[in-house]
Amino acid sequence: MASEADPSSLSEYVGYRLTIFVGVFIPLQILAVALRFWARSITRGSSYGLDDWLVLVSLLCQLVACGIAIGSIKQAGVGYHVVYLEETSPETVVSFFKYLVAISAWYTSTVSLGKLAICCFYRRLFPQKPVHIAVGATAAVLIGNAIASTIAILAACKPFSANWGSAEVQATHCINKEALFVWGTLPNILTDAVLLAVPIPIVLRLHASNGLKVGLLATFLFGSIGLIASILRFVAFHNTNSFTDATFNAAELIIWTVCEPGIYLIAACLMVYRPLLEKFHIISPSGSKSGTGPGQSGGASAHHVSSTSRSRGLGYLAEASARGIPLRSKDGNGRFESLEDRASDEHPFKHSGAITETTSVQLSWEHVPPGTRPYGAAAWEP
Repeated sequence: MASEADPSSLSEYVGYRLTIFVGVFIPLQILAVALRFWARSITRGSSYGLDDWLVLVSLLCQLVACGIAIGSIKQAGVGYHVVYLEETSPETVVSFFKYLVAISAWYTSTVSLGKLAICCFYRRLFPQKPVHIAVGATAAVLIGNAIASTIAILAACKPFSANWGSAEVQATHCINKEALFVWGTLPNILTDAVLLAVPIPIVLRLHASNGLKVGLLATFLFGSIGLIASILRFVAFHNTNSFTDATFNAAELIIWTVCEPGIYLIAACLMVYRPLLEKFHIISPSGSKSGTGPGQSGGASAHHVSSTSRSRGLGYLAEASARGIPLRSKDGNGRFESLEDRASDEHPFKHSGAITETTSVQLSWEHVPPGTRPYGAAAWEP
């Protein structure tokens, strides 16, 4: 009987697209997080950072979001034309609008977790005060937008039950939720642009080869791929009305609603994969970098970080900047090699060369004009 009422609606069912997407996207996110924690186990110090735990929380929230998406297919008719559902199962349309409130509020409250992880990572990686200010302001915008948007979603209709009322009821008792869905993505796009721009001037000022700079810029670019997802979600919601043939259009819109925070999560993971790529020889470890300073024999001396302990990626860079790199003299000419961190202030390394002992150097990202680098300061390649 349903097929006689509207057989074309049955043939246009698109809910399977959302099912396939969720089936592929869940394992992808789990794999991304697992690889991140594997990479961090190679580079971490005594404990994980706040960014690691934010990534884990973001994954759990994404699993919940995917569960809501599957529930909307099974119980709320997502993928069918709303006309068909109104004729065959009116209560399903009511269930759909209940799911719409749930997934909208969940999206606004959790979408920024992956980007907050990136903010924490940048704060740990870059000691410069301007970076801390930019990252802190970005994090404040993300948190404020999440709180404001979630409150707006939950308070959009009075009484609350008007959220799943008829079109006439929603028009009378609710704010313009369509505008909220469309323009709510704009702060995400703006903050993505900020996070993309923050590391660029720092990398360009590094005393490093052009190849290494390009590699670092590419790494930070991975952290901003969420910008693409944000723009695509904005376009999708701008071009497709969420309340016109709502259950049919929701299949595509829910995909983008789940995809955007998931892409942020994956981006936060991609940025720390370098140790794994080096472990499996997919890329070569960072090469050596030399620096000079006054007060040495001949006016200059080279300081070398050897392959004994090469750079192991951005995570290692952040940790090394906080605790220094243990060194020992390699020969009488002042050349050094980096060792495993087995020394302490009480038992420094000993050597019979011209410089007999040193325990560590503290890394600094401050710009020093050429020819004025203090004695013993080695240029660092992340």
